[in-house]
Amino acid sequence: MAEDMTNAKWNERMTAITEWMTPEIEESHPNLSVINTLKSVGDNDPSVRNTYWATIRTTLINTGIDEASLPLPSGGGAAADYGEYNDPINNTVSGYRRACIAHWNSDKVVQISVLRHGRSGGGTYPSASAYAKDEAKKLRASLVKAYNAMRKGESDTPYHIAIEGDLAVLVPVGGSE
Repeated sequence: MAEDMTNAKWNERMTAITEWMTPEIEESHPNLSVINTLKSVGDNDPSVRNTYWATIRTTLINTGIDEASLPLPSGGGAAADYGEYNDPINNTVSGYRRACIAHWNSDKVVQISVLRHGRSGGGTYPSASAYAKDEAKKLRASLVKAYNAMRKGESDTPYHIAIEGDLAVLVPVGGSE
């Protein structure tokens, strides 16, 4: 069964690809130019997004670039449903991912000193995208944990989640981590 390509999911994925696909990458992998066309059509016609996403994903994988550095979502299966919190969580994580990429690209100290977890091989991150992907994964885990604690009415947790505008925010509750 095809996944449901929400506006937030499509926008998050296309933003990640746009930020990742530098002129140097496009020049060394000319087949990637098709992605801009698919993105443009998908932006204007939501009914084709599932099909076009599959093509975009395959195109990226077929470049031969290390898959860990590609701007692809991790995991598999159906995404969890957090009701009215779905889009705010996705918007927050996507915005944070963009901020991490900008931070990485603007600060040499971050590039040479932020280390990956030992289970991920350790060492520094190979790219802004890899750094942002890990950081975004941590934020998503915190937001989901806070959502679950709020839904269950837990008061002995450090955070619950709230919606502010189109973003999800962590609200201190007072418990310890």
